[in-house]
Order: sequence, then structure tokens, then C-alpha cells
Amino acid sequence: MDDKGIFFTERVAVTTDVKTGRRTAETHEGQKGIFFTERTARTYDKESGKRTHETTNEERGLVFRERYTRTENIETGRVSETRAEKKGLFWPRRIFRSDKKK
Repeated sequence: MDDKGIFFTERVAVTTDVKTGRRTAETHEGQKGIFFTERTARTYDKESGKRTHETTNEERGLVFRERYTRTENIETGRVSETRAEKKGLFWPRRIFRSDKKK
């Protein structure tokens, strides 16, 4: 995590290539919408400055609400969903499952 800005600082997640130590991408927190805003995370390529991904937290269902994270690849238009599941009775832990194809 890095801090960007002088007067209004912003926390930015930075992705670094392990072999070269070169920074490859930055993820900024943002908002989507005017009246009913929702938090988003926008990822930008460090070299070109283009936006590559946008991630939002969403819900579906009427009675039993299911929360999931939706990530859209701006370049290809692919959408993947990630859900958190609780496993274990005595020592519960969270397991994250994604429908992303490799």
C-alpha cells in the first residue's frame, strides 16, 4: 500500500513484479453512481495508465441474500464472480471460490 497525493492523500494498492521490482499496476478506490453510490476498486496499468479492471461488491436474491464480488476486465469484457464460503464447524474459516477461467 502506498499513499498518493499531497493535500488529499489516497491509499493505493500497488502490484510489483517480484523478479524485476518494477511496479506493474495500481488499484484505486472509487465510487459508482450519483444518488445510490457503491464502492468500486479500479485497477490501472502503470505503463499506459489505462484502466484494466473494475471490481464491485454486489448482492442477489430476495429472501436469502448472496453477496459476491464482481470483477470486469475492461479490455476483454470478461466478468468473473468470487464468493466467500464458510467451512468448518468448530474452527470456521472462509474459502473464496471464483468462476474465473484460466
